[in-house]
Order: sequence, then C-alpha cells, then structure tokens
Amino acid sequence: METRIQSVEISIQQNVANLQIQGDPERLLQALLNILDNAIKHSQPSSKIFITGQREGRRIMIKVRDQGTGIREQNLPGIFEQFYTTDPSRRGTSTGLELAIAKRIGEAHGGYISASSQFGQGTTLTIGLPLQKSGYEHESYV
Repeated sequence: METRIQSVEISIQQNVANLQIQGDPERLLQALLNILDNAIKHSQPSSKIFITGQREGRRIMIKVRDQGTGIREQNLPGIFEQFYTTDPSRRGTSTGLELAIAKRIGEAHGGYISASSQFGQGTTLTIGLPLQKSGYEHESYV
C-alpha cells in the first residue's frame, strides 16, 4: 500500500462565536476530523479546503468544501453508507467508514450531514447540529 502525503491549504471562517451545542466533544471532534480527512484525501496537492461555520435558525452549520475531483451525482446517495467508495481503484486508501461514522455521530446529537458536489470541481459536506437548549430544555443526545 502506498502512502500519499500532500500539502493542502485550509481556510477557516466562522460566524458562530459564543454559540454552544450539547454533546460529547470527543465524538463531535471525531466527526469533524473524519469529514476533514475525507476532504484532504480527495483534494489535489496544493489546493484549498474551506471550512465555514454559521448559525442557521436553531442550528450551527459547519461546511467543509474541497477542490477535489468531486463526486458523480449517481454516487452521492451512497457516500454515507459503510464501506462505500466512489472510486474502486482507491479501496486500499480508505475503509469507507469515515463518512458513515460522521453521519451516525451527527444523528446521535440530533443533527444531520449532507453532501453536494459538482464532478470535476469539488464537494461540500455540511453537518448541521442543534444549538444547546436553555435551562430546563436540556436533552442528552449521547
């Protein structure tokens, strides 16, 4: 198995200061790192990955956009399934679990994950997580 090391630039823009979500910080970090790792794996060397965070209603939306090869439309529905890969020639470089795990973590926290892509131009993965409820409204998602 060949190890591929590459350099990508990561740009972070956030507009979510002082907003909180309730959940397991380690699992949420794992979900975000899985999404970021997936973006890095599918990016071209010296390309950019953009991470944005913003509030939309009662959710925090975190988007990770890469400048990779993109995903064909017919493959988009399967990318969150276990062991799924869009490129069979890359089977040795991915377990096909990262995005499935990220999806399960997001759902366990009352959120969701979605994808949009243009083949040849890159992919955007979005994880939406509910804001922490105030006072007596707290619920546990984990």
